[in-house]
Amino acid sequence: MKTAKKAFLTVESVIYVLFILMDLKGLDSTYVKYAGMVFCFLYCLMGKYNYMKAAMFFTLLADFFLLVLNDHYLIGVSSFIVVQMVYCLYLYTRSCSTYLPVRAVIYAVLLVAMYLKGELDLFNAAVLFYFMNLTMNFISSLSGDVSGLYSIGLFLFVLCDICVGLHNLLPAGKPYDIATFLMWVFYLPSQVLISIHDDK
Repeated sequence: MKTAKKAFLTVESVIYVLFILMDLKGLDSTYVKYAGMVFCFLYCLMGKYNYMKAAMFFTLLADFFLLVLNDHYLIGVSSFIVVQMVYCLYLYTRSCSTYLPVRAVIYAVLLVAMYLKGELDLFNAAVLFYFMNLTMNFISSLSGDVSGLYSIGLFLFVLCDICVGLHNLLPAGKPYDIATFLMWVFYLPSQVLISIHDDK
């Protein structure tokens, strides 16, 4: 497993540098980025935890719709919701406080706020549910028997999605460009850390 881990990290490092250079030069790095996720999935398949295998499969599925096809966004976000539900189950098995009642209250309050602003629809409700659970999973990971790499991975995941939100909200300009660039700068390392966090 140590040899496989070294090979995995080497490949992911090359992919990481490559897509950053491509992004800086304005080249299409879609398939390079997706290749990074494929390798994450393949590496998880060699592990012993079915939770991580399932989570990475649905992560790969989400990225196929959101990154490769750049279409069917509700399916992509729904796939990410499944990922967060799997993470929640995984955290529960590691004696972490999952704060399920707190999640329900927070989500209800956010739904009401979105409704009052006239912005509540199925897609926005799904995005809200996904991001709320991702954030709560990160908080939950700080307790219980979970590797620090997993917590760092989830934290980078949160940073990625903050950049995604800014990408969708900001007008064209320097802040928009920075947020767009940073999405995958945070995202691929997050998935790599999640993939390797339980290696012994």
